[in-house]
Amino acid sequence: MAVTVAARRLIGAYNRDCEYDILKDSMFELEKVFDDFCVINEEYELIVSDEKYAEHRVVNGEDIRTYRDNVKRCYQEARSVFDSVKTTIEQKARQQSTGPVKVALKNDIVEFMN
Repeated sequence: MAVTVAARRLIGAYNRDCEYDILKDSMFELEKVFDDFCVINEEYELIVSDEKYAEHRVVNGEDIRTYRDNVKRCYQEARSVFDSVKTTIEQKARQQSTGPVKVALKNDIVEFMN
């Protein structure tokens, strides 16, 4: 459940046009809880693979594998949102950093032609 909450929180922050630092903090939190989920889920699946614990294979009304897949899907959706924001910011930063170089190069070409 922590993964789905963290994923919703990140997507909600994106929809509210929060600053990148807030999204980055939300992504960091999502990564932590997703890592925890993966470790716990792996151990849980191992335990319920024993027939004497078969009755515990249902989590939140879903088969354990379906539940795992749904949690991963939530994580991946939020990760995709964050990655698109990060890519946009990186592209803008590259454009801004190459802007002065392009102007200087243009000026050098104009001087050379004269």
